[in-house]
Amino acid sequence: ASGQTPGDAQCVTYSGQYKPNGSGAFSHTITAIGQSILGNLTEQAAAAATCVLGQSCFPADWVGLAAVNSWIGYSPQQKVSAIFSVPSSFSAVARLTLVEGLGSQNVTGSLPKAAADLVKEALAGLLNAAHPQVNYPIENTATIVSQVNAALASNDLTTMKKLAATFRMYNELGGAAAFCQTTPPPC
Repeated sequence: ASGQTPGDAQCVTYSGQYKPNGSGAFSHTITAIGQSILGNLTEQAAAAATCVLGQSCFPADWVGLAAVNSWIGYSPQQKVSAIFSVPSSFSAVARLTLVEGLGSQNVTGSLPKAAADLVKEALAGLLNAAHPQVNYPIENTATIVSQVNAALASNDLTTMKKLAATFRMYNELGGAAAFCQTTPPPC
């Protein structure tokens, strides 16, 4: 608008809060509309935020918890292929035990590395979801298995990395620290 200066705009601020009940991912969009004091210019802006509530243990925590028999519904010596439908192109990942899958794997190639990373984060998610002392955002282990199977079957680097990143975000929520620690923290 001609003749307007930045000083003509009215600034409106928004402050508020939202606290969902339960755990999981919650998305919210706030739209703010401002109008110049001359009334002839309207601006609109939207901001979206995703909040994830819950608890988790890291993949390395579950490796330590395997030694003290804290896994529910799974055995550290089970093979990854007993849980997930791993395509033959990722046979090195399929042969890993669950405790090996949670650790650093010696897997080469960008797609196999993406598959190994996905399995690592998904296994931690699976163990988090299965344990009654952890309030993981995904409560149904079958959902995790289904998502991982679909991502592995896609043989798509981006799909596997995106799902691994989602599980990593959930696995880094913390909040179950007393349960997750098997040894005292270093001094």
